[in-house]
Amino acid sequence: MFECPPSALSPQEREKHVRKDFIKRCLAVGGDMVEIKNKVLYVNGTAITEPYVNFLDNGIYSAVKIFNSSEEYQRAWEAGKFDNFPPDVIKDNFGPILVPPGYYFVMGDNRDRFV
Repeated sequence: MFECPPSALSPQEREKHVRKDFIKRCLAVGGDMVEIKNKVLYVNGTAITEPYVNFLDNGIYSAVKIFNSSEEYQRAWEAGKFDNFPPDVIKDNFGPILVPPGYYFVMGDNRDRFV
């Protein structure tokens, strides 16, 4: 659990100095490879059983080729450029990415919800 970053607040919430907490699960640490294929999380190539995840829909959005290489994908993810994508672009298919040393990869249980 941690305080959400200011960028996750609406302009109105920032104006009113609203504070929100995020509750997430730590799914990987530095050096781990993370990928989501058709809503299934893989850490270091192993599918992770997540009975606690609540998906809002049963459909699966197709993977969209946005970058020309895995290195370009990794650099864009590390630079936070995925914040600018519509959630449907990466919610069901993501990665693979390598979690940088000293970092954690977290996701919420209601990961289909982007409100």
